[in-house]
Amino acid sequence: MALIALAIGWLSGLLLAAGGISIVPLLVVLVLVSIVALRFRRVPRLIWLPVAVVGAVLALLRFQTYQSDLGHADVVAFTERSLIRLRGVVASEPVPRGSGVEFSFTVRQRERDDTWFPSNGDVMVRTAGPFLGRAGDAVEVDAVLTPPDPGTPAYLSPLQQQQTVAVANRATVQVLGTGAASPWLWLVRLREWAADALDRALPEPEAGLARGIVLGESRTLDSNLAADFAQTNTTHILAVDGYKVGLVASLFENLLSAILRPLLAGLGTTLGLIGYAMLVGGSPSALRATIMGGVFAVGRALGRPRDTLNALALAALLMTAVNPYLLWNLAFQLSFLTTLGMAALAPLIQDRLPTGPRWLSEAIGATFAAEIASAPLIAATFDQISLASLPVHAIVMPILPLAIGLGALTALLGIVSPALGTLAGMVAWFPLAAMIGVIQWAGGLSFAALAIPPLGLAGVLIYYTALGLAFFSRPNSLGVPVLPLGRLWQRLTALPRVRWLVPVVALSILAGAFLLAPRATPGDRISFLDVGTGDATLVELHDGGRVYLQGEASAVAVARAIGPRLPFWNRVIDLTIVSAGTDQALTDLDDLAGRLPLRQVILTNGYSPTTTQHWATTAHDHQIQSAFAAPGLTALAGRSAHLFAYPLPGVPAQGRTAARAPNLAVRLTFGEASVLWASAQPADQAQLAESGAQLNAQVLKLVGREPRWGLDPHFFALVNPSVVILPSGVASQFARAAPGTLDLLDNRRVYRTDLDGTVTITLNGQSMTIQTARQ
Repeated sequence: MALIALAIGWLSGLLLAAGGISIVPLLVVLVLVSIVALRFRRVPRLIWLPVAVVGAVLALLRFQTYQSDLGHADVVAFTERSLIRLRGVVASEPVPRGSGVEFSFTVRQRERDDTWFPSNGDVMVRTAGPFLGRAGDAVEVDAVLTPPDPGTPAYLSPLQQQQTVAVANRATVQVLGTGAASPWLWLVRLREWAADALDRALPEPEAGLARGIVLGESRTLDSNLAADFAQTNTTHILAVDGYKVGLVASLFENLLSAILRPLLAGLGTTLGLIGYAMLVGGSPSALRATIMGGVFAVGRALGRPRDTLNALALAALLMTAVNPYLLWNLAFQLSFLTTLGMAALAPLIQDRLPTGPRWLSEAIGATFAAEIASAPLIAATFDQISLASLPVHAIVMPILPLAIGLGALTALLGIVSPALGTLAGMVAWFPLAAMIGVIQWAGGLSFAALAIPPLGLAGVLIYYTALGLAFFSRPNSLGVPVLPLGRLWQRLTALPRVRWLVPVVALSILAGAFLLAPRATPGDRISFLDVGTGDATLVELHDGGRVYLQGEASAVAVARAIGPRLPFWNRVIDLTIVSAGTDQALTDLDDLAGRLPLRQVILTNGYSPTTTQHWATTAHDHQIQSAFAAPGLTALAGRSAHLFAYPLPGVPAQGRTAARAPNLAVRLTFGEASVLWASAQPADQAQLAESGAQLNAQVLKLVGREPRWGLDPHFFALVNPSVVILPSGVASQFARAAPGTLDLLDNRRVYRTDLDGTVTITLNGQSMTIQTARQ
């Protein structure tokens, strides 16, 4: 109980620290609860209150120390400055990203005036082209460093949760040498050999699935199949979780118990699990399962009973003590919630299943328990509920052990002999192909996932509070004292007549559904979406047509923003326009095509041949009509809106003048109203003004991510907008407006999605209404 109280206090202290609470109030609370515990020492449970508060105080100190250590990494001082040259070691396996790769890079030295100085910090390196290096190699990196996830609190930043303090985009990387021999490097090489063996023995996508379930590789599936996994909520199968660690623990324990004493076998199993966690990349779920597996192995050797709550508490304490930001990591949260849910709910579900094979009832019970425990967190994160999840899990989970075992056997034999690996791969193909077939079929159903309005933190807390009260109101498998809620419920239900309860509850549910259901809005609606960096706009026409305009916006963020706005039975985007002529913009679109059905796409120029070819393949596979915009292009959006596209060529760098990528200006008219999307670069605007194109518009959306932005006076006079939507890039502390820009905006209504959230403009005849997500 002491460990559980300490963990609860510790996690609460991290939350308080993130909220800006100082240590003084916690010390005051510690004194008060200590006095209360001493005064009522005959109540044994009160003694755990001071333990919890001590945990909160220690957590606050650790959070502040960790935050300070990250901020004082040497390379942080060189972000958003000129080009910098760094030397260090590739700290993770390079994974594909667009036409290049990305990898974590541990900095050891930085160069200044041809002299190398010691440096430190972890940097996420993203290249524009191929990279032939491997994890452990010594490399030299030339790039301009930017902050990770700008505008996001450090503890919420996915990159900073991985201890990344800077990002090097479009970096130039030179391999200086291979890494020195070390146990970590041996495991990395073993992982590479196993992945190569699976690639030789199996075709895609079966090889990709095998790499995921056996080696825990991320981004191992193509975008289409990855979208099907997301639709069916089966992405966790690719992660190394407690199930896979349990299989590895059983293997080590059975082998070592035959030759060693119980305690030595337990310790050996723990060391084996640590090695396995390092082999598969050390994800939060793998680390959590490894800690708990080691505790259980040693506990069995000592004759101690299995205690899930204490093991979970110890895992949470150790992991967040090393990296406090993990508490806000989605993988960390899902791993702990599903484990707790399976421990608490699986026995209850299994008791209510029909009599049958034990392995089947255990698989179904664990699946249902995990779904119940993780549902609100997934819904709040992705704004959707997978309706296909439970039936797909019921089919796939019994196949998973066979797929893991045969996949691992294929990898091991393939390392020793490619011929043996190929033979094993022929057998492993059957369960892998069966899993993929089921997931692809279910993911392709129009009702596989139901888009829902944002659930929010309040909805998540209400769900877990209700679930906890229902669970602890009766004897439970966790040994927690029963709450006297049954007697309270009897008293409440004794007051009204029973025959009134059902209609009252039913009417309440119907009223809630009516209030939460999306309303059909009259007129045309333009939503400038809050997707972090980048530009994304969804146009919903009153006649049912949909237009999506994109400029370097993350497909994940776009899908999350658009999903709740579309009914689950019709998620088709009729016309998509990509305004930015960069490889990243086309890569983002390629990813989005695996998440949303797109019918027609209009592109600008400027993409590399490799990225263009990759998009052509995606467009063919998804039956998307794709074309490049030509000068004077016009199109009919829906049955009433007209679209005019004005492509602008890119300009190479000249002297001190930076290069400008090709871009596409778009004007959409709705009767007498119109909206113009144009580059935030004054030079592009001046070129557009000189073209003689009709530019007048009530709403002007500036598009771009460059730090220098502004307005050309002649262009602005031609547009003469009453509303201006600025690009999210102006939120950067390094963004600067061109001279005179702020004067031009002085008497206009100006919005920014980074400050106002999603900005929605509804046009209905002559009227225009504007709503923002944040007031």
